[in-house]
Amino acid sequence: MPSSIPFPKICIALGQPRPDALIRAARAEIATGETFFELRLDMLADPRDGITVIETLSREFHPIQILATCRRVASGGEFRGTPAQEAQLLEGALRAGAKGVDFAIESAQALPEKAAALAASGGLVISYHNFDRTPALEPIYRRMSKFPAAVYKIVTTARKQSDNARLLALGKAHPRTPLI
Repeated sequence: MPSSIPFPKICIALGQPRPDALIRAARAEIATGETFFELRLDMLADPRDGITVIETLSREFHPIQILATCRRVASGGEFRGTPAQEAQLLEGALRAGAKGVDFAIESAQALPEKAAALAASGGLVISYHNFDRTPALEPIYRRMSKFPAAVYKIVTTARKQSDNARLLALGKAHPRTPLI
């Protein structure tokens, strides 16, 4: 597994229903000096429009780094497609200029061959999201670490201070794994 995270430490997450609004939002952040963006393709009315957004931003602003996400409803997002359709959109995002893609663990488990293909890009983020609570973290880590990735992202809702402490402890327990 990689020992360092291949992206900057601060990422601006952007999601809009229309491509022109997403481009405007990115341009506004770029004007303030930001260079690393997570573009939520699943929040676009038609996620396929995200490919054009990535092409436009990559052409207009160099160097910027884009992490493309098309999170399915089952993983806490807004995309109503299948894991195969999610992977297809993420592959298109890489071809359009994204430096990385966020592929939910549920999708990676459903399509391990697609996870491997996305990992070959060098910018795969395997993610887990739980917006209700912070469950036991080691089983989640074990599920995720079965897939090669540049970064493993665990997002939970901390309901008490000990939830934060458990998240920090996970990182300390696996210092050679790039966890965010």
